[in-house]
Amino acid sequence: MYQADWLMRFYKFNAKELLSERNPNLDLDFDPKIAWAFNNMDEFPIEVNKVSYDRLLRIPGIGPISAKRIIEQRRLSPATYDGLKKMGVVLKRAKYFITCQGRYYGGIDLNPEIIKYKLGDMEESRQLSFWR
Repeated sequence: MYQADWLMRFYKFNAKELLSERNPNLDLDFDPKIAWAFNNMDEFPIEVNKVSYDRLLRIPGIGPISAKRIIEQRRLSPATYDGLKKMGVVLKRAKYFITCQGRYYGGIDLNPEIIKYKLGDMEESRQLSFWR
């Protein structure tokens, strides 16, 4: 719930985006931002060199600081995939949801089930538990 609250306060998500009639509860396996992305795969991949700050915030692995850095970089030249890591983007998550200069670096189809499998071993992509 902490992560969902954070998304609503700082990432401009609303409760209806995180929960729906089809998904009335938060996903216990993945954090709310990744779960939202899985439920909205039609919006991905997102070209990081063409979208607004608010759209960058929707990408798993990109937070407010790295989104600002991407926007600043684009004023000088297009952001590169290698440059994204230097900007603080968590490419372990983001690579499945972005293109950079028109190229997709995820290495797999944009299939939520395959991406879930790939991300499933990553502890930091999991929903936080109160009982740990």
